[in-house]
Amino acid sequence: MAEHPGPAAAAHARARAGGPVRLGAAEPAPPGMMRLTRADSTGEALPVWPDGVTPALLEEHQVPPVAVERSGETRRVLAAVLKCCWHDLSADPWPGRPAPVDLVLDTYRELIGRTDDLMRNWAVGALRRLHDSAWVVMGDGVVTLGPRCALWPVESHAQLQELVRRLPDPARPELTVVPDDDLVAAGQSAEASEAGGRAEAAVAEFDDLLSGYDERRRAELVAAYMVVEHAAEPVQEVRFAALRDPALRHTLGEMLARRGRTLIQHRDRWTSGYDDAVAARLGAEGPARLGG
Repeated sequence: MAEHPGPAAAAHARARAGGPVRLGAAEPAPPGMMRLTRADSTGEALPVWPDGVTPALLEEHQVPPVAVERSGETRRVLAAVLKCCWHDLSADPWPGRPAPVDLVLDTYRELIGRTDDLMRNWAVGALRRLHDSAWVVMGDGVVTLGPRCALWPVESHAQLQELVRRLPDPARPELTVVPDDDLVAAGQSAEASEAGGRAEAAVAEFDDLLSGYDERRRAELVAAYMVVEHAAEPVQEVRFAALRDPALRHTLGEMLARRGRTLIQHRDRWTSGYDDAVAARLGAEGPARLGG
């Protein structure tokens, strides 16, 4: 029988299933989660990746990540939002400043060199996907950088700054906020109005598990963790030492358990899924979309 999941594991599973977890005034984020604090002291909690790595690590191992619908348009629209909302490049990108949706659409038009209705439909669809995944927040004609943008590592800021500098300026740089009937339903204006805030560093959660390993073994554990959590398909055991070695695999299982997850074996391949007790707890709290 599965053990009753702790609150931190349930919070991590909830964030994976439904996005950033709302926090009350001065309520701390669970271990392994960054707290984004609003002006009224309420906030949101987002899981951080172990040892500061990102899912880009999958590319290093030539492991395909979970596919994003129309990924090209989605990336370009996110770049347009960044261009419009990140005014002070000497500061962190998040939280940035709100921008009119039409300004983002104009920037996207300049970026791809098209002005037809199909282009607008692509951009609107991408904005909705980005809103649903918390990369942007939309509402009533306004778009802001979403909570997930606070997870961009500091090391990536220089590259992001160069991207913003190279993106074309919109043809109409001064636009007022005009509600867009196609977009209002996708977000809440109250969410957009509370975009300002500060990011607080996460409390480490895996150090006690990883500190006993040398640098190479630690990196192998983190790599295996990232691929079983973010790869599109189960990964071959032979490719990752932390999946082949029973002792390392046990530690990997403990890392996953702290986030409400468990290792799942398919013959000689491995992936991860929700722990049964965590899934039951989330189900008891209300309808939950438990994806991968």
